[in-house]
Amino acid sequence: MVAGMSSCSSRVEKDNSGSETQNENKMDALEVRYDWNNILTSAMGTGGMQEGDIPEYYLLSDAVTKTNQTNTMTEGVRVMSERVKLVDLSDSDIMGVINGVVQNAQTALENDLTWVSADDIEKIGKEYETGTVVEPLNYVSSAGTVFGQLYSVNIIYDRSYQLSDEEGMHIGEIAVSEGRALFNFDLRTGRVLKLQDLFYDNVDYIKLLTEKMDRIGREQGYSFKSSLRGLPEEYDMFCISGDGLVIGLPEENVFTESETWYSILLSDVIAYMAVDPESSRELFEESTGFSKCAFDVAGIAYQEYETQPPYEGDPLKLPLVSGISTSETINQNLIAWYQEITHADYYAGMDLSKGGSFSVEVASPINMVNVTVFVYLPAENRYLTLARCYRADTGSIMKAGDLIRDAAKAELPPEALETTNFRVGYDYTLGIPAQNGIEEDVVLAENQLNM
Repeated sequence: MVAGMSSCSSRVEKDNSGSETQNENKMDALEVRYDWNNILTSAMGTGGMQEGDIPEYYLLSDAVTKTNQTNTMTEGVRVMSERVKLVDLSDSDIMGVINGVVQNAQTALENDLTWVSADDIEKIGKEYETGTVVEPLNYVSSAGTVFGQLYSVNIIYDRSYQLSDEEGMHIGEIAVSEGRALFNFDLRTGRVLKLQDLFYDNVDYIKLLTEKMDRIGREQGYSFKSSLRGLPEEYDMFCISGDGLVIGLPEENVFTESETWYSILLSDVIAYMAVDPESSRELFEESTGFSKCAFDVAGIAYQEYETQPPYEGDPLKLPLVSGISTSETINQNLIAWYQEITHADYYAGMDLSKGGSFSVEVASPINMVNVTVFVYLPAENRYLTLARCYRADTGSIMKAGDLIRDAAKAELPPEALETTNFRVGYDYTLGIPAQNGIEEDVVLAENQLNM
């Protein structure tokens, strides 16, 4: 059973009076069941009206949360725990309340031993060889993600019987139950957020999200009972994780045969979200370090183009672009390039007798589409880095010099400025490999780039 937190819809007062009662109420809400007979097919967000431009990046820091691990025995049950704690928030009162709610929820899950059965332990022991030790294990782990003013916490629990032989060697396990509790806090107020709070007032967030979830589900091959057309009211089975807004459907939902999860790229929804992904810096202590991370080009996806390698071997699968208006322009150039670099003539003077390997990386940060093909020729123990970078809005090929500031250009050879063979990172870096007249690798950082 997947659980969410649905209480506490107003600001948490700083004097903390009554917070114990609030936290107890949240524990009672751990097993939330949604009314799948009352599905919203359309609903507007409640996050306010949009102000300013669509952001190009968000801030990341691995210093705003800390984890603590414990491994204890309680009433014959091994309890393994990994607890997350928010740190360095400027408002220590709000931080204390948030951490208190999360810690209480984790404690409730750690202390829940009602699933342990002496009869089950005895029965399992009889089914295995004499001397098999059956140990109940309650594993609870939490992780936190800060995205702008939003703090998502994901607590998972996994209950099982662990089996070991007479010498203490692990020989197997029998699962009992698993699930999770999801929290989403506004770091400015301590308020627990609903899904609708994440989106602007004029955004039909139900329609937006269910369309994207349905597409992702089809791509993942989920088994649908009916087309995904909406979500229950006050839905809170969501969190931010990595570069995605993750939304789950529990086992009892009316759309899929089983529990399913959908990670929607933040780049595809940030234009509609009432979350400022650059606001983290102003919410935490000045000493807290953050780094910039670029969003993907909105809506971009990739398809496969199959071609033969320049040596005997299985067909290569190389990426083509889809989902953006310039896809056709970019793909025409990519196909011509693929045909060039997979033709034996391209490797004149190189030994292809022992075959080789091709691997590919794609990136699409800051209005760019970057495709990099890595080639390895084992006969010569030689690596080649072959790259192309395109403007996503026009489809035109870019030169490295297009992105380098004048002050940095003066320090580079002309070949580096004219090359189209370079890589762009989500961390606002640009890399040019030591090839084609460039004697050593060139790596440029954000302060040297027009990005």
